[in-house]
Amino acid sequence: MSAYRFRLEPVRRLREARRDELRGQLADAFRAAEVVSGERQKVLQELRVIRAREQAIARDTNLSISSMVEHQRYELVLQGQAAALAEKLKLVEDEVERRRQLVAEADREVRTLDKLEDRQRETHRVDQQRAEAKAMDATALELQAIRRAGGKRQ
Repeated sequence: MSAYRFRLEPVRRLREARRDELRGQLADAFRAAEVVSGERQKVLQELRVIRAREQAIARDTNLSISSMVEHQRYELVLQGQAAALAEKLKLVEDEVERRRQLVAEADREVRTLDKLEDRQRETHRVDQQRAEAKAMDATALELQAIRRAGGKRQ
């Protein structure tokens, strides 16, 4: 029985390598999204803190206009940062989705080759079994012919 060899194995290895590379890039994009999301959460938390301080300053009987203005300026800066980070997060999430689709497509390509190999391997196995059965049949016919020929001589 001859050994089966998948002729497209080098192509599959290349596609698997590409898929693995894309998976790494997707993981990088996930990490970037986590970093941006973490930064945004920090800014939003700082905004909550600054708003609570503004409310405390507003309730204070010794209202300091300058500190109120400082807090409002800082709040505007934080709001700008939060908006910029939200926009950046949206871009990163879009990139994550794009990379996820690339990984899915690369995975489909590898699975297609895997299925092709399975079909070809099964076809090879069936062909080998047929060849072995044919060889056994030929051997059996030869043995039968030898027995008949041997029986007539006696």
